[in-house]
Amino acid sequence: MALISTPELRRRSAGIHVQGMSMSFNKWNRIPMGEAALIVTGGGLAAWYGPQLDPLAIVYVMLLARFRGRAQSLIGAFTFSLLVLASALAGSRLPHSHTDLLQLVAVISGIWLCAIFAVPNKADTTSPLKLEKPIQTRDSVWDAVLTVLPGWVWWARADGTPEYTSPASLEYTGLTEEEALSGACPCVHPDDRQRRADHWKKLMETKMPGEIETRIRRADGDYRWFISRSYPIRDAGGKLERWVSINWDIDERKRAEQQIRDQLTQLNLMEERFPGFLWKALPDGRVTHINRYCEDYLGMTAQEAAADWGRLIHPDDRDEVTRRWTIVTSGGQWHEHVHRLIGKDGQYRWFQSRITAIKDESGGVVALHGLMMDADNMVSAERSVRQEENQLRRLVDSMPAMIWRADPSGRIDRWNRTMIETIGKHWETSETFDLMSKIDPVQTAEVEARWAKSVRLGIPYEDTYRILGNDGRYHWHLVRAQPFRDDGGNIIGWYGVHTDIDALKQAESALQVREHELLHIIDTVPSMLWAASPTGEATHISRRLSEYSGWSLEKFLNLGWEKFHHPDEFEATARDFFRSIQTGESFDSVHRLRRWDGEYRWHHVMGEPLRDPGGKIIQWYGLSIDIDDRKKAEDHLRETRAKLNRASRIAMVAELSASIAHELNQPLTSIFANAQASKRWLASRPPNLEEVAASIERVVRDARSADQTMQNIRALFKRESFERKETSVPETISEAVRLVQEDANKRSVPVQCSFEKDLPLVFVDPILIQEVFINLISNAIEAMENIPREPKVTIRAAISDDEEMAIEVIDNGPGVDDPEKIFDAFVTTKEKGMGIGLAVSRSIAEAHEGQLSAANNPDFGSTFTLKLPISKSANASPASPRINYELPG
Repeated sequence: MALISTPELRRRSAGIHVQGMSMSFNKWNRIPMGEAALIVTGGGLAAWYGPQLDPLAIVYVMLLARFRGRAQSLIGAFTFSLLVLASALAGSRLPHSHTDLLQLVAVISGIWLCAIFAVPNKADTTSPLKLEKPIQTRDSVWDAVLTVLPGWVWWARADGTPEYTSPASLEYTGLTEEEALSGACPCVHPDDRQRRADHWKKLMETKMPGEIETRIRRADGDYRWFISRSYPIRDAGGKLERWVSINWDIDERKRAEQQIRDQLTQLNLMEERFPGFLWKALPDGRVTHINRYCEDYLGMTAQEAAADWGRLIHPDDRDEVTRRWTIVTSGGQWHEHVHRLIGKDGQYRWFQSRITAIKDESGGVVALHGLMMDADNMVSAERSVRQEENQLRRLVDSMPAMIWRADPSGRIDRWNRTMIETIGKHWETSETFDLMSKIDPVQTAEVEARWAKSVRLGIPYEDTYRILGNDGRYHWHLVRAQPFRDDGGNIIGWYGVHTDIDALKQAESALQVREHELLHIIDTVPSMLWAASPTGEATHISRRLSEYSGWSLEKFLNLGWEKFHHPDEFEATARDFFRSIQTGESFDSVHRLRRWDGEYRWHHVMGEPLRDPGGKIIQWYGLSIDIDDRKKAEDHLRETRAKLNRASRIAMVAELSASIAHELNQPLTSIFANAQASKRWLASRPPNLEEVAASIERVVRDARSADQTMQNIRALFKRESFERKETSVPETISEAVRLVQEDANKRSVPVQCSFEKDLPLVFVDPILIQEVFINLISNAIEAMENIPREPKVTIRAAISDDEEMAIEVIDNGPGVDDPEKIFDAFVTTKEKGMGIGLAVSRSIAEAHEGQLSAANNPDFGSTFTLKLPISKSANASPASPRINYELPG
């Protein structure tokens, strides 16, 4: 059978209906089956979705009567009424009240009135040319009907071949009309195609109405659930002509059904797995349902429990439960109640019970739903808490301190027995007890103000004051109180404790007197005393130390005492002090301290640790003694000694000079006389050469005698009988620097030492080599007097080759005029110098198989270099790493 297009179908239907407009109702067989199917479908949908579509059904019947004819409207009214009554009988539209019944009768009556009395359009059957406009109008009506329907309509031939589908289906699927009527079902979900084919096969076999739910793909590719209801259309003889089907979207309903199923499943699971008893019962006490958890505990089913529910309750709790049950069944309210319930093991456990009454419209109780939670642990815990509270109460009462509680406003409302026995009366209550009235009147106002401030700000309270006791005496008390807050941080009370500290106050007063006496003793000691913590932080200074420095204790904190010490000695002093702090050894140091007027004075500072019985240091105490006058006396004594040494050396040189003159006088006189004689013999005519030769021989003899005398004197200076031993050069130089700086005049010039790493030992006489270093360092310091630059002496020691060590003494003075002549005896550049120091130093160096030389620096000053042979048998000195340090002046 060829497919009929929609416009052609509509034109054929329109022609048939125009011809039958004037026919009576006995000619309904003239109505095309397709049109009849659409009318039946529209009425069926209106009845199916009623009562929401009841007004639309009335409009639908009026439109049929107006534009299609009374026969068509009566078909629609009949279909709607039949299905509405069927739905009512089936239960989906069952009237639940008089209002629902009146609404149902009104809708059916309105449908039939509209179908009977609506006036159809009059058509001129004599003029076929005027039929075009009614046809167009009826097409519009059918389009409107198909648009209004909440789904889309299609029909097929008797063999199931699709013949027509509404525009709504094409719009939903996005298919063309040819694709939709091809019968391939391309939009049906692949999982539903076989089921749909089986459904249509069954329809073909039974030729009875049927419905199926399938998923149909939308134009955007999304699948939605649809229900398809198919009706067979038969001719007057009962032969099957067509199948009319209507599809409408049930995706939301399917989702809702699935959600309801999931919720029911979850509720069932929750009921089964809920860790409590869930039950239902009738007002007469018969149990109709209990969950599995309850069954497991009781060891019986709901039917078994319903036989005698009361016997499961503990006998001591049964009357109270019965009383509460009567209240609930009478319309009252059940409050949470805890009672005992027997289990299958015969043991009773505590349960917390909650009951909700289910009432009908009249307010009568028709059922009871209950929840019972195991509260055995909770009841046991409450009993334990009550026992602990009683024990805590006894403990608080036995405490040797006054303990109290106050409300959020600060008014004391509870107290322990000790407080009553100490300051209260047994008959006093929270309304009559007034703590402020028992405080010393002198302190009452201040105490009240401080307590009010803590209550107002919600901060902890601590105070000390005197309280009148029951013995009639005032006692000192230490009072502490803390606010007690709820989970929201709000203060719900205060808890406080009074501790009697009267004996402590008396001891404290005695200690204060003793401390005052001790401080007075300390301040009268003619020295400066100080105390420090175990970490070295100052904790006390005596009055004399404060007056000397002009500082308070705070300025000594955090190494503030650095400015109290002379800059040249602070580093060494701090190093020695903190070494004593770390090791616990006594501290002893001599250094300068700054007085309040800026003058530095020498002090001898000593410190000793105070230890507890376990040997742990708990305090350091120190004493500082002013030794500035003694140091000045020592410096003056050294200066006097130096002057005496210089005078002794001058006297010795004078005596030495006289001895040398005496020793040389005779050979020199003889040389002079023989020279004069030679001169005279040569001047004679003729010269007497024999006498000249004899005189010259005598001159040579006397010169050798003088030379021998000088050799003897040189041997005296060389001291060839000195003792050699392996000596460390850095230690010898350090000692020489120290000896030089004993002279106050040479102390201000800094001496910087730089020694190469792992210097070997030298085999020398340490005393003589030290004298050489002293001479070179003293000369360097004296050479830099009155120069415009900052004086500085540098000493370097390094290995020059495998057999020698070179020691350089460098200054930045004016230099020397002749680096070689400076070593001659009696040659000096100083006003008071004798010129024998460098000569003797070179003699000592040469006596040790070494060398002493001098050279001017490129910029300023000169460098004196002493080279000494390295000991071949000595190992490297263990105390000779590379050293760079500066000895302050």
